[in-house]
Amino acid sequence: MTTFARLLLFATAAGLLLGTPACSPPPPPPAETDPDPTPQEVPLPPATDRDPALQEEPPLPAEAQPDVPAPPVADEEDFPRDVTLNLVFLRGQQFPLPEGQRTPSLIFLSEDNQVHGFAGVNQLNGTYTLEDNRLTFGPLAMTRMAGSPEAMALEQRFSAALEEITAWRLDGTTLELLAGTTPMARFEPAPSQD
Repeated sequence: MTTFARLLLFATAAGLLLGTPACSPPPPPPAETDPDPTPQEVPLPPATDRDPALQEEPPLPAEAQPDVPAPPVADEEDFPRDVTLNLVFLRGQQFPLPEGQRTPSLIFLSEDNQVHGFAGVNQLNGTYTLEDNRLTFGPLAMTRMAGSPEAMALEQRFSAALEEITAWRLDGTTLELLAGTTPMARFEPAPSQD
């Protein structure tokens, strides 16, 4: 027997005596096949456990949180319907009306929850949904006339603001349309044409 063979025999015998195999164990037998071959989803830990950079910042103490009042629950009966409402503020600021420009306005009709109005250059028509203080607009159709660049810009800002509306509130006769708690547009009844 060669020296190499003796060493190999010794290593094998030593492994058996110590309880450690001299070579890798055979692979485990194949598991029974599952009749449902759909792979099982393994839930991932929350992203914050995987990446500390994604952990949320702790909430501000109560005294440091901004005081943003939620819109009060409004009574649908108070919602101004069947009256022309002129736009007076857009996205929290008064807007300059170009010379000779007609004021953008809305009329919320009682019948079939239709809304009609003037957006700055074009007429608009559509529907609205009202529930307590929640207000949303359905798709709004507009005529396609062209106007001055200033009037077209105003119309674009106005129609974009209407798409964001989620709530309303009244302050006297002034209707304020909100996106969450953020004021987007303010309307006042048009002066009567006596």
